[in-house]
Amino acid sequence: METARASGDATGLIGIDWGTSSVRAFRMGRQAELLDQRHSKHGIMHLPQGGCPPGRMPRATAFEQAFQELCGDWIQESPGAPVIASGMIGSAQGWRQAPYLRVPCDPKSLARTLTTIDRGPGNTPIHVIGGLEQTTPRANVMRGEETQVLGVLRRFAHTERLPLGPLLIGLPGTHSKWVWVSEEGCITRFETVMTGEVFGLLCRHSLLGQTMTPREDATSHMGAFRQGLSTARDEGARLGVLSDIFTTRAMSLSGRLAPNEQADYLSGVLIGHEVVALVRQLKQDMQDMQPPPVVLCGDSRLCERYRTALIDQGVMPAAEFTDACAEGLWSIADQAALLAPSQVPPTASS
Repeated sequence: METARASGDATGLIGIDWGTSSVRAFRMGRQAELLDQRHSKHGIMHLPQGGCPPGRMPRATAFEQAFQELCGDWIQESPGAPVIASGMIGSAQGWRQAPYLRVPCDPKSLARTLTTIDRGPGNTPIHVIGGLEQTTPRANVMRGEETQVLGVLRRFAHTERLPLGPLLIGLPGTHSKWVWVSEEGCITRFETVMTGEVFGLLCRHSLLGQTMTPREDATSHMGAFRQGLSTARDEGARLGVLSDIFTTRAMSLSGRLAPNEQADYLSGVLIGHEVVALVRQLKQDMQDMQPPPVVLCGDSRLCERYRTALIDQGVMPAAEFTDACAEGLWSIADQAALLAPSQVPPTASS
């Protein structure tokens, strides 16, 4: 792991994004500037020595070892720096379960209900952010994405050229999230769409994947992707997405899609259906009112696809960010009064 040179005295916060398959750690300065960033493969399903099966170390010990390997030297250099974590570390399979909070939920509520992992005398505790739960209009949960949302809000608030008011924040990924945020910064509603996971399953484990040529580089065939968007928005497609995904095979057999275009076309069909449904819902919700600005946050290449799909539906995203987790961790730590009193409320970091 490569790290930047920074003195321990400069550390204002250590933030952790602990996921299922990997972990990221952020070392932030006293004005929220990012000093160092590290990555580890020890997500909650890939802990050292596998966690608690017979003959392996206890699960809590495995978490402690992963934590020490990731940022133990930061703790030694800056023993007074608080540590805050989000993501699957607080799940039932995590280090310690942090209860969900129900929406609507504001940043102060998240900050007031942090779960503390006591690592023993003389060791810095870890403050874990609980996820969010939605019971109506239908069941939904998120764990970790709420921190990204608060990071987006912090960046958005510090970018003067962007409009103020309610927002719709899109977090494209394996399980894409669409999060409605009020003008006061309260998360009022969210939806999860398993577009990314379904795409992966279809490419790897279905008949469709048998004729696809795997790409060895990051080359994208956006023309084929736009064809998929066109299929998804076709008013004549009355039988929906399960019907439309089969056109990938039909078009490949007829020679209308080359093997190296089929995955991009399928991506267009799936993302297109997701965005068509989203925009339809927005129109129903808002009726004659102006819909909220849409902000995207995620991998730049994936965001490009969602931006293209939104524009195809007449929606121009107001802003796009690659990642906002570090800012979200800082924002919640600030609300929870974990930061040193001498630390000035930060400006947005890049």
